[in-house]
Formats: sequence, C-alpha cells, structure tokens
Amino acid sequence: MLKSDARANVFELMQFDGSLTDLPVIEHVVGLAFDYFADPEADGAALIKLDPAILTDGPWSKDASGRFFDRDVLRIRRVHVRLRLESADPSLRGPAGALFVHAGSSSAAGRVVPDEEIEMHVALRNPGPSGVYQLMSYHLRQSVDHDSAGRDNGPASPDFGKDATTSHVAPVGS
Repeated sequence: MLKSDARANVFELMQFDGSLTDLPVIEHVVGLAFDYFADPEADGAALIKLDPAILTDGPWSKDASGRFFDRDVLRIRRVHVRLRLESADPSLRGPAGALFVHAGSSSAAGRVVPDEEIEMHVALRNPGPSGVYQLMSYHLRQSVDHDSAGRDNGPASPDFGKDATTSHVAPVGS
C-alpha cells in the first residue's frame, strides 16, 4: 500500500501481512503503478495488456487456504511496475511540477534532486495459486487511498503528476 499523508509529509510504501500489521518498507514514495500482461485467448499470440477490472470480475477459484481469487490472474505472465521516489530533504526539491510531485524549498537550480522514477518488468514463469492470491489481494486494494489513520479516502489516481496514490506490492510466483 502506498500510504500518503501530505499534512504529516508521510509517503511510504507499506507491507500488509494480510491480517493486522502494516509496516513501512520505503519512505518518500510518491508514485506507484502496475500494468499486467497476460496470455491472450488465442494460442501463439503476443502477451496482451489487461484492464485491471478483469482481475476482479470472476470467474472465481479458491486457493489451498480457501481464499478466493479471480481466475484471470492465472493468465498473468508479466507485470510492469513503476515506482517514483522523492528526496527526503525538502531543501533539495524545487517547485511542484514535472520534476517534483511535492514542492520543496530550494530556489537554486544547481541544488536540487529531481524525483526518480524506476520501472521494473517482472516476468512470471509459473505463478501458482500461492503467488496468485498475493497478487490479487494487493490488486483489489490498490484502487483505494487511505490517510495516516487508515481511513478510506476514495479512489486513487495512478497519475504520477498528481498527489501520491495508494497501491500495493506483494511477492508473486511460486
């Protein structure tokens, strides 16, 4: 989950244990987005990009622990992850815009550290049911923004040029 609380200047990538505990993993994360690529319906064709809605509409299956997941998740073979980080020191950030999601106090062009965006391409060779559940459970929660008290603030936007969004990361695969 990407926890964002602008008033407290907290932007953290959190790890949820699936039950009670949220722990910070990385601080100053200001953007997180996922693209899912799956086997097409026709054999031999190239991977296709999935609309995230297809991962929440069924048909449903149960994993070994009795948890439900959308069977379309089994088609996923590649995930593109985009992660955007900001400088922890506001004096090294300039005005909000293309280089900075959150404004800082630097007025000297030579004394800034622009936000850094990292893109990862993860290939899933055999995402068995254990990894499928983690991917699905985090996907289902990725579209809701929460404040520092965990209250639901409604849908989040994946646009890195705007406020930080809520998304989830989990280990996938078997």
